[in-house]
Amino acid sequence: MSGVSVPPIKVKRPGWGVAVAWIAVWIVAGFGLAWLARGVDWAQVRSALATADFAWVLVACAVSQLALPLWIMAWRALIPDPPPPGRLLEVQTVMLAGIQTLSILGGGVVAVFMLVRRAGLGYGGAVSILALDQVLTGLTKVVLVGAAVSFSPAPASMRSAGLAFVAAVTALCCAVLALSYSRGFVSRLSTVGGGPRARLLTGAGDVARGLAAARTPGRFGFALVCYIARRSIEGVAGLCVMRACGVPVSWEAALLAVAAVSLSTVVPGPPGNLGVYEAAATFAYAQTGVTPEKALALAILQHVAFLSAAVLPGYVTLIVRRPWRSAAA
Repeated sequence: MSGVSVPPIKVKRPGWGVAVAWIAVWIVAGFGLAWLARGVDWAQVRSALATADFAWVLVACAVSQLALPLWIMAWRALIPDPPPPGRLLEVQTVMLAGIQTLSILGGGVVAVFMLVRRAGLGYGGAVSILALDQVLTGLTKVVLVGAAVSFSPAPASMRSAGLAFVAAVTALCCAVLALSYSRGFVSRLSTVGGGPRARLLTGAGDVARGLAAARTPGRFGFALVCYIARRSIEGVAGLCVMRACGVPVSWEAALLAVAAVSLSTVVPGPPGNLGVYEAAATFAYAQTGVTPEKALALAILQHVAFLSAAVLPGYVTLIVRRPWRSAAA
């Protein structure tokens, strides 16, 4: 893998489109915060946070760290020639921290950079892994939303959104599978003629070859199980947070909260999904009979536990491993 020759990455100045998208996601966050502020007694929220059992909050943060090994196992099944686990840990922690810090827009750039420069993949291989990641993430959310609708007091709005999301994930899966099985056809087309069209088809062929896991049910199924288990860790952390706040522990409430957050993050949001995460989780907990103030306290602490695993390891990696030291950025 170290022998892969990678051309330098050319970075262009962000255009107006990026600025508009950045403003849009913050508007979404603003609506989420406005919804939270409506009719909530903030004194009670502060009291619920102040009286929470800090030991159980730490347990929730510790449990959240278990999601990363599951993600590493999944990617080792997806990448045809995976890098060592330590290198993959470096890639995924920095990638996840970038997504949470810069939102999905900037995080995608960080992800490609890390996969190319530190995991030794070509650009086509990096794009194929990110495509498989999105497919598996979508399928995981479908499973969670389906379980929430079946076993939790899910509102009608979640059912409607869930059906629309299933249709979108189905279309994405079909597109990825079609590209995966058309690798030979695309490669033959890329040899005809030249110019931008040939370069585009060559890149598409590289991506198609990197989607080998989509053509291998065993590897893809194993990765899907890891993704579902990884997201379930967030629900276990929610159970710990309920215990910390003195709320009756309910797996139905935890499932509904994770499903609501999963649907709310389909559209790219602000860094760390600040406001959006709290609004979705508060709405879910309130559906189970928890007071709005307690529900908001639960949402805040659950988000803290999630971010402790999504951001902290990445910045530790940046400080300790310094992944840029052998790559020309």
